[in-house]
Amino acid sequence: MKLEMGVRSVRRGRRRERNQVVWGMFLIGLGVVFFLSRLDVIDLHRWTTWWPSLMILFGTAWIIAPGKPRHIASGITFILIGIWFYACIEHWYGLRFRTGWPILVVVAGLEMVVSSMLERVWPDWKENDWKSEEEERHA
Repeated sequence: MKLEMGVRSVRRGRRRERNQVVWGMFLIGLGVVFFLSRLDVIDLHRWTTWWPSLMILFGTAWIIAPGKPRHIASGITFILIGIWFYACIEHWYGLRFRTGWPILVVVAGLEMVVSSMLERVWPDWKENDWKSEEEERHA
């Protein structure tokens, strides 16, 4: 019983660390956006051109601090969808929302395949696998 409670507290601590990384990345990204706005590099009033970068930022945070293997696949998906939105807004290669939707189908399929592959590579992945050397010595 005591061991089970110890494992729960370690998992809770790992989740808290991961949440801190995600929120830290969010605050860094937000600070960069405001800083670039103050330097007149970007125009915050034209939010339609830069909001996909928030999706890319969240996707990057999920890849950096995953809780499960599928979070890595979800992070990749968020990044790709953010790039897709930006490409449609800026009309890269003539891409528009009306003509670019099949790319989202490909991205959804890609997430399923990558998620399945990652689950096979790390079948025994647990939240507390990211132990520090200090914790391993005390275990």
